[in-house]
Amino acid sequence: MFANHQYQYQYQQAGGGAVSTGGMVWNGNAWVQAPAAAQQQQPNGRNSTFSTASYVQPQKESRWSRAPQQQARPAAAAKPQQGGPPDGLKSVIPSHRNKASPYSSRQKSSSKYQNHYGPANENEDFIKVPNFGVKKGSNKYVNPNSAKKKKPMDDAGFQRSSSTMAQRANRFSGPGGNADVRQATAKGIDARYMGKGVIGGSSKKLDETDYEQMKVKGSCRKLEKQYLRLTAPPKAELVRPLEILQQHLFNLKTEWKSKKTRRDYLWFCAEMKAVRQDLTVQHIQNSFTVQAYEFHARIALQEGDINEFNQAQTQLKILYEKLDDAKSLENENEFVAYRMIYFVVMSLNKGYKGGSSDLLKLMLSLTSSQRNDPAIKHSLQLRAAVAEMDYHKFFQLMKSCPNLGGMLISRSVPIMRHLALQRICRAYRPSVAFVFALKELGFSVETAKEIDDGKKYLLSCGCVFNDEDGSEIQTKNTVVRESDLEEKRSLN
Repeated sequence: MFANHQYQYQYQQAGGGAVSTGGMVWNGNAWVQAPAAAQQQQPNGRNSTFSTASYVQPQKESRWSRAPQQQARPAAAAKPQQGGPPDGLKSVIPSHRNKASPYSSRQKSSSKYQNHYGPANENEDFIKVPNFGVKKGSNKYVNPNSAKKKKPMDDAGFQRSSSTMAQRANRFSGPGGNADVRQATAKGIDARYMGKGVIGGSSKKLDETDYEQMKVKGSCRKLEKQYLRLTAPPKAELVRPLEILQQHLFNLKTEWKSKKTRRDYLWFCAEMKAVRQDLTVQHIQNSFTVQAYEFHARIALQEGDINEFNQAQTQLKILYEKLDDAKSLENENEFVAYRMIYFVVMSLNKGYKGGSSDLLKLMLSLTSSQRNDPAIKHSLQLRAAVAEMDYHKFFQLMKSCPNLGGMLISRSVPIMRHLALQRICRAYRPSVAFVFALKELGFSVETAKEIDDGKKYLLSCGCVFNDEDGSEIQTKNTVVRESDLEEKRSLN
């Protein structure tokens, strides 16, 4: 092995075809194993360097092997260049680095065009580059790197581009095409029944109230029907005519009377709302309509559904004003009394400010014959008792209320008892018998259990009883508060 790279460089420039160390030969591209005949054994056991006189490794001519023949340069000029082998010299790797030349990896690249340091293969002396320019047989410039854009297609393989869709739409243009279909559909929805312009103008967005104003004649023959809000104009095949509604209402009344076999209230409420909807879209306003709303209001009162009752009695007020036949006005006084009690109860609610004015309007509208009606007379007395805070008369009227008025009065019992107990503790000093107080508050004291329940109520209100037998309330030491035993119910 040469002592340094300078002598090694000079030896190769002098005519050495290859330099060998350790039995390896540099063939111009990489280190390879030298033949056995070309290796000379030294006394120290190491292979010596041989020249081209003894062995010359065949080399293939390439750009890398065609180095210009030049004289040996000084050692200072033999510095390797940055990024590649020095000019005219194949990089010599010391023998202790038993691995291939770093420059040989470029020829092993799997890239299509290798890289800019060498040819694509051993038989080529140039680097292939992509073709740019004019396409053969055409005068138009073609860029091979720009991929041709494909037309958008959906999952079924149909083209969805705007131009393609426009061409398809044109096939359905003209008389009987898409425009005529859309116009006919719009007319069928709005003008077919009552007309969109009649309801609220052509630019108005219709809602459930507008759909209910459309008139249609029903043809459905089913008795039971599920209630759904109207989100589109009503269809005749889904609306029941008057005779079917009459039969269905009769069945509902019969089933409601049989408490053992009847279904729950929610089902009845949904059925009655569906009946009312069918009557509304057909613009049926007669004695049967009044019967339907009256039945719905009664069952809502019995079940404590004040919201549904209020909706029904509001429509009944409108129907009573429009209709004048005796059959339609048969139960008018009953529901006028319910409406008056409703306003009385609402006047006890501090959050409701319209109770007094509504009640005054109703009282002014009463006729002399209506004032003599037992139900209306009772409701007028109840109004006076609440206005004067006469709790004694209030609880008496609650027990003697005709029809279903007691269901409404019971909604105001908790607040009336609280106000009454405050007045009792102020009026009776220093003590009052708790049985007397229970009677004044509307409790029944006929059995021991009823008396015990009344006493629990007084204790929950903060009443203090005497230490002897607990039969009296120490009103002087009592601070009345709202009871937590009774359910707080509101009409809102």
